[in-house]
Amino acid sequence: MLPGTFFETILSVPQSSSKETLGSSNEYPIPLCGINGISLTAKDFRSFLVVIHSNGNTPAMIAEDWISVLRLSVLWRFNKIHETAMNILSTRILFMKWTEKLKLANEFGVAEWRRDAYIDLVQKRRLTLDELTELGESQLNWETIAKIFYIREMLDCPPGCANAPIRSQNEAATPSFPNEARQLVDQYLLKVDVRNI
Repeated sequence: MLPGTFFETILSVPQSSSKETLGSSNEYPIPLCGINGISLTAKDFRSFLVVIHSNGNTPAMIAEDWISVLRLSVLWRFNKIHETAMNILSTRILFMKWTEKLKLANEFGVAEWRRDAYIDLVQKRRLTLDELTELGESQLNWETIAKIFYIREMLDCPPGCANAPIRSQNEAATPSFPNEARQLVDQYLLKVDVRNI
């Protein structure tokens, strides 16, 4: 049943003759635990069931429901459902706030989502200390915050500024601003060698 998943593992354990076997009754349910301290709700489970019973069609659900589906597909090792949820969320995450992108990137270890959050952050017109600290140090540490401000300073540099390492002294600051932001995020926050991009 459900090869490669959590349920195959738990249901393949030899059953004892005792009535105290997991899943044997309402008194002994199979525990549906959370991941990394994130608790699961009945709503999360309902969203997951909608996808399981969709007969291969992609159900129309909001991003929040797909996040629940992703969480459970990771927890229970449903690889096809995980792939579907990742594909859907990869387009929907573009419309989320940078804080939500960063939380999800950190929770699921998705580097592209982290990059998108950082790019949004360094290009943000106005940035407050409250915005940077609301997530807590587990999501955005002080070293990262310092690098964000360094990148913002570099992006604000007028043509000819000594702090503009990517463009030459004669190039204008604005034509390739999004590309510069991506390169600087890759170089300083994601440790990617920009010469290989």
